[in-house]
Amino acid sequence: MVKFDKIGGGFNVKTSTNVYSIFATGRILFVADPAGVVALNPVKVDITSTPKGPIFSGGADLVLMDSWKVGEGSFKLDFADQYYYVDAKMGTGVTLMKGLNFSSEGNLHLELSTKSNNTYWFVSATCEASIAKIFNTGITMVGGWNASKSQHASLANVPDYALYNGRVYGGYF
Repeated sequence: MVKFDKIGGGFNVKTSTNVYSIFATGRILFVADPAGVVALNPVKVDITSTPKGPIFSGGADLVLMDSWKVGEGSFKLDFADQYYYVDAKMGTGVTLMKGLNFSSEGNLHLELSTKSNNTYWFVSATCEASIAKIFNTGITMVGGWNASKSQHASLANVPDYALYNGRVYGGYF
């Protein structure tokens, strides 16, 4: 069952630049429980109309038990500048007993540009885990075409030997 609550919204008008936008906010519960066992809270979605084209953007936090944030996500579909991305991060940390901590984090980033002078796409995923800050592990996976490492922070862990002229063409694991 899905429940929508804490609904809000508004609009912005900039007549000097012909930019108009509307936005909606709220909370989405995935279980019919007022405490929000699993919820996207807060959620915000913007729709902007520009002379060059529409822009859709937004984001949400993934929250458990109405207070424990375990993830977040954002997106932008910018038809005006031909740029699109989806970003998601999940992670948490738990103290099992004094001095014994466990933490993990995962990230996913998908990006695409269809501009004629800067066409590229890539997807990157990372996962890191740590136990007591002694046992640490991590993994990076990347796939793409014509994406410049120097222009994208999510490509920072890709070694130079896996690139061609500083750009991703293919995959790396």
